[in-house]
Amino acid sequence: MKKAQGEIFGVALFFVVIIVGIIIYANISALQPDMEEDSFKSKQYEILSSDALNGLKKMSTSCQIEQDKDSLEDLIRYCFSYASGSEDDPVIECQSSDGGTETRRACEHSFELLNKSLHNLFDANTSEAIVAPIPFSLELSNPDFEHEQWHNRTITNVGEFGLSLEREDDNFYLRQNYQRKNAGFDVITTGRRDVELNFNVYYE
Repeated sequence: MKKAQGEIFGVALFFVVIIVGIIIYANISALQPDMEEDSFKSKQYEILSSDALNGLKKMSTSCQIEQDKDSLEDLIRYCFSYASGSEDDPVIECQSSDGGTETRRACEHSFELLNKSLHNLFDANTSEAIVAPIPFSLELSNPDFEHEQWHNRTITNVGEFGLSLEREDDNFYLRQNYQRKNAGFDVITTGRRDVELNFNVYYE
């Protein structure tokens, strides 16, 4: 029950962030009614990209690392603070669906949560996408720490839209009638190491 409540709170918090983005978007429209359509659309997806990444970091999980520290960002920080090697993954206590507790691996669980949440928000199936069916890619980079879960990984759904990340030149996306927008860049820092999150959305 507590786990379900935590996940509901996490989703609710995410939508609060998205709603703030929509309000910002509406203000841009009101303040700049003559903005060209391309610039307006670009700004819309810039806000979405930034808000999505910030919202996901603040999403509540069923794992409380310390008192009042149960966000996905807290879980990622714990992974990077206490994983001592490329295959080492610290154990954490999380609430189970029956109200008890269960052990999980911090690095593996945080990566799985991030992956699942992004696909739930943006996958191509319109009936399942919580926000909208939008191509995205999240690049995770931490060159100083080659952990099997978090070292130079990419979470993406672009293949469902006929796109490929192997073609990095902008002309490729334009030929597919898509443009790429990046505003979701952040660095999660710990006392020992950092991880960069670079979030892109692609729009027609």
